[in-house]
Amino acid sequence: MNTAKHVLRYLKGTIDHKLCFKKSSQPLSLLAYSDSDWGSSVEDRRSTTGYCFSLTGDGPLVSWKSKKQPTVALSTCEAEYMALAATTQESLYLTQLLNGMDKKIYHCTNILEDNQGAISLSKDPVHRQRSKHIDVKYHFIRTMVNESKVNVKVNVWKRENMKTMRDFLVWYNNRDVEPFVEALQKMTEFYKERGIC
Repeated sequence: MNTAKHVLRYLKGTIDHKLCFKKSSQPLSLLAYSDSDWGSSVEDRRSTTGYCFSLTGDGPLVSWKSKKQPTVALSTCEAEYMALAATTQESLYLTQLLNGMDKKIYHCTNILEDNQGAISLSKDPVHRQRSKHIDVKYHFIRTMVNESKVNVKVNVWKRENMKTMRDFLVWYNNRDVEPFVEALQKMTEFYKERGIC
């Protein structure tokens, strides 16, 4: 019952918020941001995976997710790698969806990741001492990188809007919803300043 009341209060407070999609001058190309925290859940020490996608570098988000990871990660690198796997899965789905809707063929999604270790794991098939325990199911990322279906790039989150987006990705599952609402408001302001909304 408390959850239902919380949702209703949230909806009442955000009734003016909306998603808007406008035509961009940039060509369509999937851009993803992937992130995770490490062991933030005090109950079970599992990390939170977060990702979001836009169709252009300056366009609105078309897909996003924030979810607790299925297992405990032993390092930040492992948590980020697990988040990267979830982002890659969504990337494949969105690419297939775009290819079904448009005559153009979309091949490669750029995924921006802020952890050098996770980027290295996605490109290097060699098992290292610190990563040899990682579940095999996450290593399909390497195949997708080798087949040029995804391109994992470094994102150091220097700009304030990128920090806001990163925080948006991992705050969602926390009990305190205020930072999440603040992050959404900052993102809305960011888009309005650039004339996107």
